[in-house]
Amino acid sequence: MKRKSAIIIAAAFLMAGCSTARKIDTIRTRSLGAEITLANEKEYEFKSEVLERSVAPDTMTVTGLDGERLFLMKSVVDSAGNVYGSETLSGVVITARFKNIAERKGKVDLAFDIHIPKELQDPSWQLRFKPNLYILGDTLDLEDIYVTGAEYHDTQLKGYEQYAKFLSSIITDSTQLRYQNFVEIFIERNIPALAALKKDSSIISDRKMSGLYDISYRQVLDYYERRVKIGRNNHRSKLAPKRYRRYVKNPYSTDAVRLDTIITSAEDMVYCYTQTIETRPKLRKVDIKLAGEIRQNGEALYTMAEGDSLSFYISTVSTFLEPRVRYINKIIERRAQANTQAYIDFEQGKWIIDPSLHENASELERIGSNIISFVNNDTFDIDSLVITASCSPEGAYTLNRKLSSERAEAIKRYFTDYADKYNDSLAGEENNTMYIDVTEGQERFLQKEKKIYNFDFKVHSVPENWDKLQTIVKADSLLTEKERILNILSQEIDPDEKEWMLQKSPDYKYLREVIYPKLRTVQFDFHLHRKGMIKDTLHTTVVDEVYAQGLDALRERDYEKAIELLRPYHDINTAVAFLSLDYNASARSILEKLPESAKRDYMMALIHAREGQDQRAVQSYIHSVEKDPSLKFRANLDPEMSQLIKRYGIVLEEEEPLDDSITNTSL
Repeated sequence: MKRKSAIIIAAAFLMAGCSTARKIDTIRTRSLGAEITLANEKEYEFKSEVLERSVAPDTMTVTGLDGERLFLMKSVVDSAGNVYGSETLSGVVITARFKNIAERKGKVDLAFDIHIPKELQDPSWQLRFKPNLYILGDTLDLEDIYVTGAEYHDTQLKGYEQYAKFLSSIITDSTQLRYQNFVEIFIERNIPALAALKKDSSIISDRKMSGLYDISYRQVLDYYERRVKIGRNNHRSKLAPKRYRRYVKNPYSTDAVRLDTIITSAEDMVYCYTQTIETRPKLRKVDIKLAGEIRQNGEALYTMAEGDSLSFYISTVSTFLEPRVRYINKIIERRAQANTQAYIDFEQGKWIIDPSLHENASELERIGSNIISFVNNDTFDIDSLVITASCSPEGAYTLNRKLSSERAEAIKRYFTDYADKYNDSLAGEENNTMYIDVTEGQERFLQKEKKIYNFDFKVHSVPENWDKLQTIVKADSLLTEKERILNILSQEIDPDEKEWMLQKSPDYKYLREVIYPKLRTVQFDFHLHRKGMIKDTLHTTVVDEVYAQGLDALRERDYEKAIELLRPYHDINTAVAFLSLDYNASARSILEKLPESAKRDYMMALIHAREGQDQRAVQSYIHSVEKDPSLKFRANLDPEMSQLIKRYGIVLEEEEPLDDSITNTSL
């Protein structure tokens, strides 16, 4: 009897396996899969409409005796007795694969339906569908959708139940892993202080916790352990991961899942999937594709490739941008000035420049490069270079005055030599280099323009830079006597006495080591003039680059940046930027002051519709269409306007003049 039962069960499994294989083969042959379509697609126009003509089943093709192919088809006879061939045309249903959607507040709401035919469903299967979003070259994985058969779900539960039963066999109570009765008897007889703790919460010293022969409580527990049982328990604990994989073959997903539903009977399903995404610069189009797989017993039976994509074309208010070029008046001065500072160190009390001292080499090279760059500048010529050297307050004022003057002269000599060497290098290049122009088939010697320096080096010195010291102290937060030091610095007294008073402060060490080195600077002031310019000032107009950058940001849908750049201009493009982020009050305050135009009136209609003022919205919309009839079709792209048109049944015919009396109806 048992043998017969086993044969029947095996046969049942075999039949179930054959049935599954046949279903998968049918799905593969027919390329069945879930389909994504636009939600509420009847409200949107198709991109194209195509009808395919095919021969009806009642049309027959035969070959005549002479080998000629003949088409025999069903015929009909009219009331006059004439015979006509009759052919049935079958149409192909075309489903819209694209949709225009509106961007609002920097976000886009995508909605699409996932159609799951009943042929894909089976009680022992789980369907997993993965929508993928393709946006600006990136692929974003949306949350999966699971459709689970009842038998598949039961198998999952049984697996977890078996695993839970195995875990329950692992002992977690340590008292079950030792002879606890023997432990308590031993403690009562040999460690009475510990036995007394059952009724007393007093603290017992470690010495009193030991019994006869200095046996500790820990030793007692170890002695009465059930070692064989502990070994078995540890072995079971190590087996837990393997048992999980053995019992739980269909684990629940730990990833985010949008839908996980259990089906008890197979029938066609439709799930409406909605997803909101943040807008991005240059975002024009979003594609969505759907992939999927059929799973059984934790393994993939069949993988469905991504089908045709749905395309969402994103419309935006930024299309109302007006490509303007703004100009600003600019006053160009003939004379200009540039300056820089350098920290050139000297040995104490000396003025000889040592390039190897601290950061002198890099600072000297930087200043030299600045001088040469101005020599080679195509816009400016150098009139003079003023070198100002300053010292810190240490030492006598008379010595610092001489020291700062000598250091300024030393720096002047250094850079005069630097410029002379540059001129010499140009002269050497001219003597050793020949420039030949071979245009027009002839060789000619060319004279390369020499750019040499012909300006004056002027020196100035500041013996002790008290003004800069006061500025640094005001900004410093580490001084403990800041107010006292500022009071000393503000006094009109002898510089040496002022320095002596500072030495009495506990902050003087900090002043000398941290702040004073910042006063030993060399200032380089370049006095320039524009080449070829005679007048001291010139008034001209130039393109407003800030405004141009704001329009570029608006085109790229970087609305935050567009608002930041366009805010001061208060024109229609500023209003477009505000409207794009739903800043309706700011947009309205600008548009109300602008002259009437088609774009202006349409945007006012949008604002009124958003604010729930239907009467004013309809009136502004009608005015905009009067000025530009194409805006009638634009209304289909903006949900605020399309809802308004449907709500009140507004129909505007191009052939007939629009009448404001339409707006007098009750809204």
